[in-house]
Amino acid sequence: MQKNNMLLITFLLILFTTVLFNCSKQETNGITGTEKLVGTYDASLVTGGSGYYAGVTPGGSQDIGYLRSIIADGGIPDTTTFTFEGVFSEHDFLIEIDECGQTICADFAQAAYYPIGSEQKRRLVQLLMTSNVEIASFHHRPTRFFVVFDRSGSMTGDKFSTTCNALSQLVNFLDDGDQFGLISFNSGYSLDWELTPLEGNRDSINTAINGLNPGGSTDIESALRAAFEQLSETDNSDGLDRRVLLFTDALPNTGNTAEDDFLTLAQTYADQGIGITAFGVGLDFGIDLATSISEIRGGNYVYLRDTEAIEELINDDFEFLITPVAFDFQLQIQSGNDYNLSTVYGLPGSADGEFSLTAATLFLSRNKGAIGLEFVSTGSDANGLIAELSLSYVEAVSGTPINEIVAVEAAGLIAGDAGIEYALAGAQKLVALVEMINGMKYAIGLYIDDDVSAALEHLDQIANRLNAVASALEDETLLIERDLVLMLAENME
Repeated sequence: MQKNNMLLITFLLILFTTVLFNCSKQETNGITGTEKLVGTYDASLVTGGSGYYAGVTPGGSQDIGYLRSIIADGGIPDTTTFTFEGVFSEHDFLIEIDECGQTICADFAQAAYYPIGSEQKRRLVQLLMTSNVEIASFHHRPTRFFVVFDRSGSMTGDKFSTTCNALSQLVNFLDDGDQFGLISFNSGYSLDWELTPLEGNRDSINTAINGLNPGGSTDIESALRAAFEQLSETDNSDGLDRRVLLFTDALPNTGNTAEDDFLTLAQTYADQGIGITAFGVGLDFGIDLATSISEIRGGNYVYLRDTEAIEELINDDFEFLITPVAFDFQLQIQSGNDYNLSTVYGLPGSADGEFSLTAATLFLSRNKGAIGLEFVSTGSDANGLIAELSLSYVEAVSGTPINEIVAVEAAGLIAGDAGIEYALAGAQKLVALVEMINGMKYAIGLYIDDDVSAALEHLDQIANRLNAVASALEDETLLIERDLVLMLAENME
């Protein structure tokens, strides 16, 4: 009798766990279990961009949502979680570029400033890239999507429900002409839905999603390989795009877990034209691995903060997120006689020598992101050639190689109210965001060294500069960033 009772209790516990964590039964207020917090980026303030044409941003991080969630949860983030391309991708810099008739149109703006705590003046050149794609009429190309869904034990709880919500919204959002397949994984993987057209199959696909349950260890590599193979082996004579969508907290602990092996796998299929977008979930998200995967050709990643963020992402930005506009972007920088290049901000790639940088992919973006090139003057800061920029890339659709040279002459600058000189007002915003990321990282270093008072003083200066630029530009998004800085300061007290 005692044995039977124990069996009954075990059965009821399994049943309770299945009901509690089944996709169809989950309800949540978000990954952190909180309402929307001060310092959380609100894309609705800038959605649509400042102009008629879509912007262009590098692959890699498309936001700093992971960083925001750590701070909102009361934590002190590691400095490796800060990415300039992530924060730039979230913002519109309110600078117009005339239509140029090319796939990518490049121009620049300038500002000069003294970094907080420094007596050396810097000139920041803002490289702006937009496209000839009209935002109002843009629609993604028909695509074969294969979703790889992490249902391991580390995903249990809000992370699992958030991901289920994202998948269901995605299935309902995509076009009838798209195709959809689903593989879920823990210590192994299962093919939950074979690659088929979405038309007429949405209800059945959602039923398959709702039947998934979390548990077990994490073997991403086997599941990714299976998804890539499915896309690679499918007849693609119709010319549909192909993309793997990986939803995971990226904490592999089973199977082939070496980062280089993940990258080799993704790169092998990138060479066949199959892209990958990684969606990070949870405050324990393994960001290093996801960042590395996203820096291959056709790769990027975004962090899923909560249900509201998912809805916003899918409805407003998903089509841009999955649309590469160019590959193999290279930026060569030849400084002028009176300037030295000190830092490049917002280009997630490799440096091939001191003045050459690369990014595997450029994606369309609703906002007008930027790349920042910071120079130190070695002579007169009034005029002359700052640098000659040589840009090259391969158009994603046509495969046409493009080369362009942009000469950046020192412009006469206007003294702004925020202590920043500028040629175009929007360039002040780039300075404020560069100062924000650099300043937060510097303050965290002081905090780690137990110099809390100096850290708090530095963050206060950063917040004041953000506030001043926000006032000068009447830009509410910078007030949100100011509040993020102040929240980090509160976490340090």
